[in-house]
Amino acid sequence: MKPIKFIGLAMMSLAALGIWSPANAGLVSFSTVSAFNAQGTITDSYGFDDWASGQINFPGDPYTAHGVTYTSSHNEILGAFSGNNNPSAWIANANWTPLTGTIAGASNMFAFDLGVFGTNSLIDYSITTNLGTYTFTNVSVPNLNTQLQTFFGYTAGAGEHFTAFSFSTQLGAGSGAALDNVTLGTLFAVPEPFTLSLFGAGLAGAAALRRRRSKISR
Repeated sequence: MKPIKFIGLAMMSLAALGIWSPANAGLVSFSTVSAFNAQGTITDSYGFDDWASGQINFPGDPYTAHGVTYTSSHNEILGAFSGNNNPSAWIANANWTPLTGTIAGASNMFAFDLGVFGTNSLIDYSITTNLGTYTFTNVSVPNLNTQLQTFFGYTAGAGEHFTAFSFSTQLGAGSGAALDNVTLGTLFAVPEPFTLSLFGAGLAGAAALRRRRSKISR
């Protein structure tokens, strides 16, 4: 079989299998910082540590820092306190209402450390992209009085980037979400399926051509 015909048949076969179809929108989650960071280039990571430690700071509403605008009703940044096991600063909502925000740019990597201060440890949160909103309910996170926050990392699907978020405790008043180490990044480029299929078909065609030449030379 001639290489050109082989490539054509390979391309038609891949099309029939749907390999060229664009990937469906969706998030991939990561539970460790190292695994998340390996997916791309981290462009920004902000832990609120430039605010005074040992006290409550009020940065204003809204508050914009490092590509994220926190749009809560009453933002507060709690500097590192020695009275709990979370020795770093974090942002929350002083009115115990949802901590919400918007993300500038077109980052397709988004990560954060999440905990709760107060009486409750169950959180509902949503992450919004340019293609839709993903909702997470009944998520158990540590209470900052007893344990460090938990890491959550997400990468977006093809053609998707993060635009907003919202964190709220299920019991409302009496406890609130605490957010830290808000991280944005850009995924490493992945060859499109069409490019990969052409590359694979080209290799197969070259191998067929070498085998044919080898037979002729014998």
